[in-house]
Amino acid sequence: MVSKLLQYHIISCKYYDNEKELKIIENLCNGFVDKTILEVGCGIGRLSSLITQKGGIYTGLDSNKEFITYCKKKYKGLKFIKSSSDKLPFENEQFDVLLYPWVLPDVKNILPTLREGYRVLKKSGIVICVDGTFIGEYGILIKEFFKKTRMHREFYFKILRDSLISVFRNIQSFDLVKVPYVFPNLKLAAKEIIMELKYLEKLKLTKADEERIKEKLEKFKLDDKVVINETVAFHKCVKL
Repeated sequence: MVSKLLQYHIISCKYYDNEKELKIIENLCNGFVDKTILEVGCGIGRLSSLITQKGGIYTGLDSNKEFITYCKKKYKGLKFIKSSSDKLPFENEQFDVLLYPWVLPDVKNILPTLREGYRVLKKSGIVICVDGTFIGEYGILIKEFFKKTRMHREFYFKILRDSLISVFRNIQSFDLVKVPYVFPNLKLAAKEIIMELKYLEKLKLTKADEERIKEKLEKFKLDDKVVINETVAFHKCVKL
């Protein structure tokens, strides 16, 4: 039996422009070829095959057993490990690149996670943190339904920046980039957003809330599709 959370991730990743996000990450890393890459919080492995196609030596890690089982079945031959982010099962200085894609807001305490990342990263290795924001079309669309969040983005980004400087002693770059979700119709767009709020953010929605989401989506219709831009934040650090 597939959980509602896994169903949400499958739908969300299908209609999000993963290739555009990865291209930005690839440029920040000066390419992937022959580099050992650890993705912490790999979810359902949406970036795994794209990274290996570009020459990266990939390892995916997630604390969710269902996600790791799904990845191992879908991406045979790639390496996926179930583990927490603050106790990584690796020796010191094993990886050239460390990715934290859309995961750190879920971490209760960021500092132990980043310190573990620092430990397993090679000298001069690169860290990329990728996060959604509440300032783009998608973020503004869902923000009004938050009575409380796991970590409000306004506070989260300050905590993240302070934590990165504390552990890595630098932030090499910070970029905000629009990355689109392209849904084939309004029904699927509404389903994805409602599932995110219910099963990822664990919010209780009324029927009126769900109808309001559908109404708000009307302005994002482009011909037969629904196109919503997510403003995505990219932090880059280097292990000095």
